[in-house]
Amino acid sequence: SSEMIHVNISGVIQYKMELDLGDKPATSDTELNNLVRNISSAISGGQLIGTDGQFYSMERVDTSTSLDSTTVVVTILSNQGGNDTVQQLLMAEVASVLQQEFPTVTITNRTLDRFDGCSTTETLVPSYQSRNKSLEITIIWPETNLGAIALVECPCGDLNLNSTALIATRECIGDYETGAQWSPPNVSPCNFTDITRTVCGLLQNTSQQRVEELRDITAEAENFEVAEVTVSVAVLVTATEDISGNVTLTENYLDVVDNILQVDERTLQESQETGNTSAILLESIESVTQMLPIPENMTVVVIAQDEFAVAVQEVPDDFSGQSISIDVGVFGNQSINSDSLNFDNTDTMRRPTAEIELPDTLFQSIPALPDSNISQNTTSPRRLAFQVYITDSLFLRRNTA
Repeated sequence: SSEMIHVNISGVIQYKMELDLGDKPATSDTELNNLVRNISSAISGGQLIGTDGQFYSMERVDTSTSLDSTTVVVTILSNQGGNDTVQQLLMAEVASVLQQEFPTVTITNRTLDRFDGCSTTETLVPSYQSRNKSLEITIIWPETNLGAIALVECPCGDLNLNSTALIATRECIGDYETGAQWSPPNVSPCNFTDITRTVCGLLQNTSQQRVEELRDITAEAENFEVAEVTVSVAVLVTATEDISGNVTLTENYLDVVDNILQVDERTLQESQETGNTSAILLESIESVTQMLPIPENMTVVVIAQDEFAVAVQEVPDDFSGQSISIDVGVFGNQSINSDSLNFDNTDTMRRPTAEIELPDTLFQSIPALPDSNISQNTTSPRRLAFQVYITDSLFLRRNTA
């Protein structure tokens, strides 16, 4: 026995089209074949206006005995590939030729199906937990060449999740004699829990509402799955820019991060490997920390969570170096609070967990930047932003041993 091999020829697109002969049906199969050949001659070589496409041929493909209608395949030479726009232009162009030269013949189908590929279609993924219709997910399969596999990212509002694990797949199967058809889809990666679907729905809310509701949803995140972590992170960071500079919203934002750090380490590692979630979180934490406002009567602001703390400090123009001490307790019984970080050179901890020495030359090559919130002639104070973690959950790497 031998296996069938599909060979895709680039630059060729074929669509099925239904033609109706109206009140002048053919008197024989031969006459019907001749009519299709005449239509083919009329369109062959013509340009598909609005694309780089050129009509090549029209061929009859149905095997029915009907003489008042027929199914044909229109072949186009094009490097643009097939899509809805090409379909619409194709139907309009053929309809125009028919009206001028074959007025009794009309196109009966409103949309065209690919013959050498699979046309755009949809798959509905209902909620398997609650059957709540408002949580249904629709996966749209793009027009795909015969023999190719369509890869579609699991939808979550208008977000691009960029996760290699959250991909639905579907193969376009068939042959060039009877045409192509879709195989059953694999949408299991997108069969989200109700929590994941609800988090995706938060994108319709304001940034403040988004963060507040995420804080509540992730309050019991210990048993989150990879998809729940990936989507929660993706939705959270959409609010980064809007909440920056607001202490209360930043605290809520960091509450969400702290909740996510309660997730099983293996799940966090897989989420990082497939969706880069840890790196995304670290970057967003740095961003919101840098924008924390510092009251006039203070030189440093600290926000402590269960698993980490962030701080931002103003640095005077006469910076002469600094020793920063960190004390998070003994191993196995670590905790962190606002007193865990010491920024005072004259009051260093006796036996800190860690200590950082900043040289007095640190800012010599870094000019103070204009502060757009004050005036063009005023410079904002230099700042140092810190992050301290008592967990390595955001720094896990694949074990290659």
